[in-house]
Amino acid sequence: MKNTTPTRPGASLVIPTLLLDSIVVILSGLAAYSIRFSAPPWTLPKEYIAIILATGLLTIPVFAFFGPSVFSRGVRFWYLVRQIIYGVLLLSTLVVISLWATKHSSTFSRIWIVAWLVTTCIGLTFARFILVATLGLLRRGGVNQKKLIIIGSGPMGRSLVSRVNDAAWPSFQIVGVFDRRATNKTVDTEIPIYNDFDMLPAFVSKYNIQEVWIALPLTAEKHIETIAEEMMQTTATVRFVPDTFGLKLSQHRVTEIHGMPMFNLSSSKMVGLNRAVKAGLDYVVSISALVTIGPFLMLPIALAIKLTSKGPVFFKQKRLGWDGKEITVYKFRSMRIHAEEDGVITQANENDSRFTPVGKFLRRTSLDELPQFINVLQGRMSIVGPRPHAVEHNEEYKKKIRHYMRRHKVKPGITGFAQIKGWRGETDTVHKMRKRVQYDLYYLENWSIGFDVKIIWLTIFRGFVHPNAY
Repeated sequence: MKNTTPTRPGASLVIPTLLLDSIVVILSGLAAYSIRFSAPPWTLPKEYIAIILATGLLTIPVFAFFGPSVFSRGVRFWYLVRQIIYGVLLLSTLVVISLWATKHSSTFSRIWIVAWLVTTCIGLTFARFILVATLGLLRRGGVNQKKLIIIGSGPMGRSLVSRVNDAAWPSFQIVGVFDRRATNKTVDTEIPIYNDFDMLPAFVSKYNIQEVWIALPLTAEKHIETIAEEMMQTTATVRFVPDTFGLKLSQHRVTEIHGMPMFNLSSSKMVGLNRAVKAGLDYVVSISALVTIGPFLMLPIALAIKLTSKGPVFFKQKRLGWDGKEITVYKFRSMRIHAEEDGVITQANENDSRFTPVGKFLRRTSLDELPQFINVLQGRMSIVGPRPHAVEHNEEYKKKIRHYMRRHKVKPGITGFAQIKGWRGETDTVHKMRKRVQYDLYYLENWSIGFDVKIIWLTIFRGFVHPNAY
């Protein structure tokens, strides 16, 4: 088997890449001026400086709109060149319209504008090549690769193995292939093949598998359904690879990786630009909250906790975060120090005797959650997302509630859609937890930055104090 030690996940590099694009456009404008007028860039008139800087800033939203990203897995370089061409054409159109509308078109040299566009295309193409080549070298060394298993060793499965292994910029590490009909022990001499599907869920968990591609014929409908259902209880992204390119499904998006169309039976919207935009909102809101309420609210609360009960100010608990990875979540301590049996978590109830003098007030007003803004700055949590549950509760409820583990396809949140709908507090019945999960999954399927802003807004007015908050 290939090395199965965990690979370090790549950080989101979308925003730095967009900033690099902006810098390339600005430098190209300066270079074009030097070429056109045989003059050094520092002699630019202020009108030229203004249009170059404005266009550089405009580059960020324009290139964010055109995909695919340089960091998309399996993307071909030609698509990146096409992205550049489309982006530059849109930029040039916007610049020309702006100059015409403001009656400044005669101020600038047309030859300079054309030279600027040409140098921009060359500069962006070169920058893309360097980024892709660097990322390819890193991925060949095992960095930023996703662990993958393929279900099916027929023609389609073997084609997938070949395409992944032959990719110029390797994005995936195939850990194994599963097929009941298989008699060989390996695929392509290195990749092991298994025919025991009973071990599949444990295999996914043990080797931290991030992608599962189902490459079975459509005649194996029942088998596909069973596998998909089992994988829904994990955090792996599940994709179905059809055996015909003309096949259409109405319920699921289609992704193309290494030239192969795949139906996303289970995937997250929180990738690429979406991930960067949500992270930006998280940092802006959390920093603003800590600066505005930290000195005036959090410090007095910490002092009150310290003066009224023995023990630390913060309560720390292990929870499951994005992709089911364990994280430490902070809260203001609202209970007296007490011991729990191993593997047992007793949920707080309305008249819990463990509350400290100020603890019940903190729980009722949700002020005990304020330290989680620190978790957001650490990158462990988001402002909006499914609330993180204790590890012990996850183990219990993932066996009782279908698709429970899909909640972990995004970062857990300080607030969430389920909370503003009233499904918060003690989950002393499976029904209550099922309703919470139902709203969490709705949030995942319908996420948008506007949806996040709406949830934050509603949390301010009706999410802090609630009869179930204790």
